Amino acid sequence: MKLSNKQREQLWGDDGPYSEVNLVFENRILDNTEARNFYYIKVVINPLTFEIVEKDLDNFQDDKWVMDIYETHEEREDGNGYEAYPFRIQYIEDSDYKKAKEALLESKKAIIRMHNYVMQVLENLDSI
Repeated sequence: MKLSNKQREQLWGDDGPYSEVNLVFENRILDNTEARNFYYIKVVINPLTFEIVEKDLDNFQDDKWVMDIYETHEEREDGNGYEAYPFRIQYIEDSDYKKAKEALLESKKAIIRMHNYVMQVLENLDSI
């Protein structure tokens, strides 16, 4: 797959797309006590992947996790890529951690599907 320098920079990876999926545990503290705790998934998506998927969003209409990522996205403050928060749950009991880990796995799989799609699109451009 031949990439221009601009495409390579927008993918963040040397030979393909790079993105991140994070499971975050958040403690909220009010005055001097712990008020509430949350788990959430934070996804950081490279610009080219996001823009290609957004352009071809019809291909993902039946993909709940990709759509959740897309629907919760926002451009990063530094203008470099996108962040999304497709899952959040208040931590009340241990089963909430299990739900958060399942959401982490599903988010990772969604990013991989997005990356695979982008690599196919770029491969097809090479063959034209």
